[in-house]
Amino acid sequence: MLIVKKLRIINPRDQRTNFKILKNISERTRGDLANASLGIITHYASKKGYSGKFGIDYRMNTEGQAYTTKEGVFVNLNAINQGYFNSTSDMNSILGHEANTEYGHKSENLTEKYTFLKHSKVYLGQSQTDDFSKTSDKLKLAVAGNYGSFIYMAAVKGEISFKEMDALKVSFNKLNTGNVEINYIDSQDVIVKYNNKYFKYDSYRDDPY
Repeated sequence: MLIVKKLRIINPRDQRTNFKILKNISERTRGDLANASLGIITHYASKKGYSGKFGIDYRMNTEGQAYTTKEGVFVNLNAINQGYFNSTSDMNSILGHEANTEYGHKSENLTEKYTFLKHSKVYLGQSQTDDFSKTSDKLKLAVAGNYGSFIYMAAVKGEISFKEMDALKVSFNKLNTGNVEINYIDSQDVIVKYNNKYFKYDSYRDDPY
């Protein structure tokens, strides 16, 4: 895991081009890619006004795009390879989910017990930004699917009632800037509607992270 104490800039040109270049250089090790990607990430974090430590976790084997700890914000190199950072808006939206001090994980008290409802509020804040309106279809759907899953689990765990869950679903559909809609939630699936097509996501998850 790599950590920087200050924001630093590497290849401060168009971010989409930079990541395509990095991905096409097959002789680079994952460590080299992590170092180069870190410069791009911190450059755009700085442009959004996000401060603190940022790192690249190139050993991470989960599907998550990034995570926040007391030490800083860490981006999953696998998520970069999967294309989640191929547009500036996607990158800014993901960084906002972690580093924004109004709605992101950096706004949370990390010493308190974490809940599904708390994490759902991060997704709700992310979905209401201008960046979210410009993100890829892939990210819009992921945010909606995750939000639906977190509010469902919040109801299952007794953090909210199922009636309150339905109200939160309606609120998300009304307030998100990406024109994406959570159509239905049950014990197995979250059904998301986007561009008149329907997409299925798992409603159950083991933990709120």
